[in-house]
Amino acid sequence: MDYLLAMKLVFKRTHYLILGWLVFLGLLALNFYIMTGEGDLQTRISTFVDIFLKEPLNILLAGLLTIFAGISIPMSIYANREAAKNKKIEVKEGLMGIVSAVISTIVVTASCVACLSPFVALLGVGGALFLSQYSVLISLIGLGLIFLSIQWAAEKILGICKTC
Repeated sequence: MDYLLAMKLVFKRTHYLILGWLVFLGLLALNFYIMTGEGDLQTRISTFVDIFLKEPLNILLAGLLTIFAGISIPMSIYANREAAKNKKIEVKEGLMGIVSAVISTIVVTASCVACLSPFVALLGVGGALFLSQYSVLISLIGLGLIFLSIQWAAEKILGICKTC
């Protein structure tokens, strides 16, 4: 429950709350953009609904990843800024949560065939097919890394980290 107290400390500061919302909405928009492809807004919304009906687990994972990324990134930044104020030299483990949040959020979109086209361009056919086959597992690993990032940031914020 330490993370709840740390979240309360971080998000009572308005700029961290705004940053959390911006990260959440930005990743959500990125997911929506990647998942729905090209077309007008009505076409994109109908594509999103079709994907949701066919792949609800992937949509749920994408939503959870964006929510927890919106929590993890401001907490990591707050913890690292507080550590810098106290002149502690630290490894930026908050970066792990940030990177895993962004990568996992993007990878989870590779679950549908229509969403694979950007990945084929970046990774080739083999890489895109690998992502589509293991996107749920990769997203679950990313979700675990985000949880670790939140826990470590909370311990650092509250001063109970044994290795900081």
